Amino acid sequence: MSRRELLQMVTVEAPADLPEGYKIEVTQQSVVYAVEVPKGGVVKGQSFTGVGSVVISEVPMGEWRDDLFDCCALGPCHPSLLCSFFCAPIVTSQVMTRMKLNWFGNAGSKEEVKQTFNFVCGLTIVYTIISKILDLFLITYDNYGLPNPSAWLATKNIIGVVFFVYSIVIILRTRSAIRRKYDIPERHCGGCEDCCCSLWCIPCTVAQMARHTSDYNKRKAKIFTKDGLEEVSNDDTYISMA
Repeated sequence: MSRRELLQMVTVEAPADLPEGYKIEVTQQSVVYAVEVPKGGVVKGQSFTGVGSVVISEVPMGEWRDDLFDCCALGPCHPSLLCSFFCAPIVTSQVMTRMKLNWFGNAGSKEEVKQTFNFVCGLTIVYTIISKILDLFLITYDNYGLPNPSAWLATKNIIGVVFFVYSIVIILRTRSAIRRKYDIPERHCGGCEDCCCSLWCIPCTVAQMARHTSDYNKRKAKIFTKDGLEEVSNDDTYISMA
């Protein structure tokens, strides 16, 4: 992705503990700045001033690339759409990698961001395997196909709730991070737009985030890469395409 940079002094409040040398991207007055964390690093909430580079990217500022329900904008069989409907946490982790977020949706170090996809993907696989084992071998069912009350059933339900809540949290935090970075205002739900979209429109919300943070007409979607995009020469998955 081609970028032009201009220099500007920028004051930043650290959203998390960040190591020295980490480049954090912030938005001020609809302009995206990349600012390097000074020597010694910073802690969450600490303000620092640095020379920021004004980054002009191809990602739209001030509004979403398309609407929430434009799911088929790239076709009904596009990888980002199919995965958003059948495995939303995986696509979310790929968007998180583009946005330089760690496994919990916070700004992360270079090494943390490189592990975001691996962590979420691994967690999803483990959850699926455990659920299937409980279903097939440990939970019994009555003549009507309904599960009999048992400790194993309770265990499955608890694990399911925990995984669901985690999925909602990372979707919400990722959407919020995208809006902050690209200066996109909330227009619905009285200030609870991120929460409502993440809770009630999961596939559409995840697909919209994926479309917004990458131009799929210039870089093809891939299912099993850390950022959900085809690999290019000299590419570093830590360098956000967003």
